[in-house]
Amino acid sequence: MFGNKRLLAAALALAPLATQAAETSYTFNSVSMIRQRPSSTTITGILIDDNLPMTVSFPAGGTPNFTDRCERLFGSMLDQPGTYLLTVTVDVTTPVPTPTNPNPVPVTTLVGCQLDVRP
Repeated sequence: MFGNKRLLAAALALAPLATQAAETSYTFNSVSMIRQRPSSTTITGILIDDNLPMTVSFPAGGTPNFTDRCERLFGSMLDQPGTYLLTVTVDVTTPVPTPTNPNPVPVTTLVGCQLDVRP
C-alpha cells in the first residue's frame, strides 16, 4: 500500500506539468511592422526599456472575434498616427511529451491587447 501512495503522490505532483503554460506581456514603445496573414499576425518593434527590435507572432484564431478585435486595434494605431504604447499578451502552452510525440511544439495564443495613448 505504501508503494501505491508514493505512485499517487508522484502522479499528483506531475499533474500540473500536463500542459505547461506561460502568459507573457510585451509592451512596445514603438512598432515598426504589423504583418497579418491568414494563419498568423506578427508584430515587430522596440519594447519599453530596450533598444533592440523584438518580434512577437501568434496564430489567427483563438477566442471567436477576440483576435479580430485586437487586429482592428492594431489597424487603428496605424491609421491614426500618434504616440502609443502597444501591449500584447500571449499564452505559450507546451503539451506534454508522449511516446508518439516526444518533442511537442509549443502553442502560442493571443490572450490580450491594449493600446494606450501617451501624453
